[in-house]
Amino acid sequence: MVCRPDVDSMAPVIDGLCVSGRTDRGTFIQYELKATAPDADAVLTALLDWLPEGAEISVPEPGPHECYHECRRLDGAFMIKRGCHGSYGDWRPATVAEAGTWLLPGFRWSATDAAAERVQLCIWLALE
Repeated sequence: MVCRPDVDSMAPVIDGLCVSGRTDRGTFIQYELKATAPDADAVLTALLDWLPEGAEISVPEPGPHECYHECRRLDGAFMIKRGCHGSYGDWRPATVAEAGTWLLPGFRWSATDAAAERVQLCIWLALE
């Protein structure tokens, strides 16, 4: 028997952050997020502090390039990369401050521009 975690309790609960959608992809849960507080910097900092091991955040890169800035927490450290349509990019190590700086422009854009894609959070499920 495969046991799955309670996916309803996995979403981040952070002041100023709205979880606007959830999709169960089988091996991971994907959430759509939007900062609703005027201080997107503080919301992003709280989200990075909360980020569980193995989870990934993807924010749209401002502009017409169909690219994303991504951040992953792995072995207690952060990794960042730029991924574009058809090109996956390379993960590189980053401090939490670098990860915040990397994600912030797209995080703000997603919060303030109705035409921008939402921030994506993927939490991988450990199936037993």
